[in-house]
Amino acid sequence: MTPLALRDTLACSVIMIGTTDWRCDLIQLLRRAIRLALLISVASVTTTCSDSLFPGGQAVQASLDVNGLLGAAQNLPIPIDSVVIELRRVSDSTLATRVGIDADSIDVAADGTVAIDVEVTLLTDPEEFYLYIAVFGNDEVWFEVRDRVTIAAADVTTAEFEEPLYVGPGADATELTISLSDTTVTGGDSLLITGTVYEGQTAVDGAPVWFESSDLGLVPEPTQVGLNQAWVVAPAAVNGSVVITGTALTRESSLSTSGTLAFFPRPDRVVIASGDGQNMNPGQTAAEPLVARVLDAAGDPFTRVDPATVTSDIDGYAQTTLTAGSSPGAIQVTASGDGLTSATFTASVSDITGPANVAISAGDGQTVTVNTDVPVAPAVLVTDGAGNPVEDVEVVFAVESGDGSVTGASPTTDATGVATLGAWTLGTAAGTNTLSATVSGLSPVAFTATGSPDAPDALVIVSGNGQTADAGTVLPQPLVVAVQDQYANGIPDVTVDWVALNGSVDPTTAQTDASGQAQTVWTLGANSQSQTASATAASLQGAVFSATAVFQTPSILLDLTAADRIPVGGSADLQITLTAPAPVGGTVVLVTSDNPSVVAVQSPPDVLIAEGQTTGQIGLDGVNPGTTTIRATAAGFNDGTLVVEASSLVLSLPTTLNVPFGGTASIPVQISTPATAGGEV
Repeated sequence: MTPLALRDTLACSVIMIGTTDWRCDLIQLLRRAIRLALLISVASVTTTCSDSLFPGGQAVQASLDVNGLLGAAQNLPIPIDSVVIELRRVSDSTLATRVGIDADSIDVAADGTVAIDVEVTLLTDPEEFYLYIAVFGNDEVWFEVRDRVTIAAADVTTAEFEEPLYVGPGADATELTISLSDTTVTGGDSLLITGTVYEGQTAVDGAPVWFESSDLGLVPEPTQVGLNQAWVVAPAAVNGSVVITGTALTRESSLSTSGTLAFFPRPDRVVIASGDGQNMNPGQTAAEPLVARVLDAAGDPFTRVDPATVTSDIDGYAQTTLTAGSSPGAIQVTASGDGLTSATFTASVSDITGPANVAISAGDGQTVTVNTDVPVAPAVLVTDGAGNPVEDVEVVFAVESGDGSVTGASPTTDATGVATLGAWTLGTAAGTNTLSATVSGLSPVAFTATGSPDAPDALVIVSGNGQTADAGTVLPQPLVVAVQDQYANGIPDVTVDWVALNGSVDPTTAQTDASGQAQTVWTLGANSQSQTASATAASLQGAVFSATAVFQTPSILLDLTAADRIPVGGSADLQITLTAPAPVGGTVVLVTSDNPSVVAVQSPPDVLIAEGQTTGQIGLDGVNPGTTTIRATAAGFNDGTLVVEASSLVLSLPTTLNVPFGGTASIPVQISTPATAGGEV
């Protein structure tokens, strides 16, 4: 190999090459390199010298093995045109030598190495240099090496330098995409795949991408087109798939992404599976569908027909329904596909007359109130095999479900082939009613009608009545009522109002559901054993629920016996009730008022309830207008409380009044204090 002697003043020129046999060898060399490693380290630097160092410097020959450097290009479709090698002295950064070599000037040694000779003058022995190597193609720098090497004037000197760094388009890439995800093609078809390199959100023009097949036995290595595209060809007669991987180099490593290419053999022929040789009446539909099967050349089921009226399934089957025409005779049906051997079905149409078909003419799908007639009487059309109406055919209508009734159940067809039922009265149960219409020898047809509920007639308890729970707690079951019509059909969308006379309910208003039911949750009150709640809806009589409150610890219950309030200056008796009998020796209940200036407790304030008894009472006096809380306490019992109002105006009515039959009577009304100016109404 002849050395190249260059002066410091040599311009940095790059000799570009065209397409030559050597370039093809170089590309093959690069492709062989990728199968060894992602990045192959560059080889060593060797120098030789025959004389000792003398003043002014000594010229030596340096041979650079760049086989690994060029191999760093791997399978990338990079247009390698030339290599530039530059050495600068570490001592003063001056240029020692620069060599530009095109592919025509590079030889491949017998051992497969690629070496470039340079000549450099040593000012010291040894001398350290900055090494710069660049690989060019189409005016782009694709790879660089930047390192420091030491060259000595010895017979043979070896120095390692860094791996080449990819610096071409896409060196700072963050993402790689390929135009292949889960794609299916027919055997023998080819597909052009494109790779796109992104730096952030921006696509990089000119960034190279190469492609590989996961199974070269099924799909050969993709044929590279330009920098970032490749053709992939699917095998002609194989059902399977491969993974195609695209790879792009980056400054530090590489990016890869994959997609699956599935393929299947082309269809070959259509064969009869079932439905051949049937016999029908004119206008009738064949009892069995015509089923054809698409097979490929190997006799395996093919899952597609293109173009096709019917698409075959995963086992290659496709089917259709055959309906006879109006004329008797033979029928042929051919199943075919584009480019496939076809199959022909045969069938025959009998030569018969008379009723052949019965169909609904009118009156299907109506909705009316239960126990009423449908507005449109059901009717059917009877035709012969040619589709012509048949006159004087008896049709029998019969109720199948819904407990309704019919009149005129056996009409005959008129000149238009239509037979009309006299009337259809739906049953009393809301919901679906069905009716059949039958012509002798033919399959019946079915009518449906929906009965809707009548007007609301009653509000009934469904569940939740008569429960027992701890006072102040939620009953275990909700209170459920139903709004029903006169036939006990539930009526939806009716507003139900709930009221708890003791405790509370939630919700207080609810709409009935599709079955006509509504419900609420009842929380019992804390001061009564027997409690009630009620539900009302529309103008219906309300439904009253009862419940029993259980007191885990005996409690004291308070109630005013005379009225719900006390007149100022007047008095009333406070009823005291124990939820459990008084123990041995009796129970003393102490009664107090939170505000005696409004309502005062008469003296003495303690009430003795004898052993085994549960009731007692004490007087309260109204002092001033207002409200206060009366409290009752006793050992072993929960306290009882009652809010009491003292009013300056109390209305009194007689508790009983006798009115003679057919006569009249006056009701005496008395207020506790004189009426104010203008009177009291």
